[in-house]
Amino acid sequence: MNGDPFKKFNIRWLSASSLNAFRSSQSVWCLQYLLGAKGGVSIPMVKGIAGEDGIAFALSGDRPIEEAHEVALTTFDAKTALGGFAPEAKEKARGELVGYSTSRTSYPGIIANGIAALREYGPPSSHGEKIKLSLADDLPALIGYKDFSYDHIGVDVDLKCTSRIPSVISPDHALQGAIYWRASGNRAQRFCYVTPADFKVYELDVDVARNALQQAEHIARQIGELLSRSDDPVEVCRSTVPDFSNFRWSEETRAAAADVWDFTPTPK
Repeated sequence: MNGDPFKKFNIRWLSASSLNAFRSSQSVWCLQYLLGAKGGVSIPMVKGIAGEDGIAFALSGDRPIEEAHEVALTTFDAKTALGGFAPEAKEKARGELVGYSTSRTSYPGIIANGIAALREYGPPSSHGEKIKLSLADDLPALIGYKDFSYDHIGVDVDLKCTSRIPSVISPDHALQGAIYWRASGNRAQRFCYVTPADFKVYELDVDVARNALQQAEHIARQIGELLSRSDDPVEVCRSTVPDFSNFRWSEETRAAAADVWDFTPTPK
């Protein structure tokens, strides 16, 4: 590989989300990271951000759950104000954050379940702490932000507000956790999956973390290989094969794809 392909395109750092995006779709990655096409914002994404804000507020002190609800809803409303989202979808997500009832049962909501899951750890020592990890001297550093750190017990917890609790930590989350694990002195990394109805906490296995770190370096090197193909970002994009069925496509990246490839994406 001649020169520094990352520096050529002004890529000074990578992240777990960047590596996972490349693994999922090289075409989408190129459009986002080389041509600046945005990935788009969805209701689940905003719901996760709002849920974390409300839960973090409650965990920072002995705060009433009603105030945590207000914090989360303020974030949710602000980030969906200009998004053009359907009112029904927004209202459903608001209910999932604060809880709701049906004719058969009641759901405590993401905020209440997140607080219940993490309250036993005590107040977090930090929220949103930045980490930086170098996988190799010839690769850009990896940057990330931990959700909740608990220095007094040597544990970090990443919060995932979701619609379904998985049976295991997903490969994407394992890669993220592995980066945080190594950057934090190999201390325990846990993932807290929270739905409106329940929660579950898993701890990242050390062997899984080691394997995920090897994958992370491999992905980073494959990014470098791709970038070395040309000095023209459009040509780099064209050297990949887009799969428009991939869930990572957004309206912005689909529009950008129409200008890069001779064929146009099939409408969703």
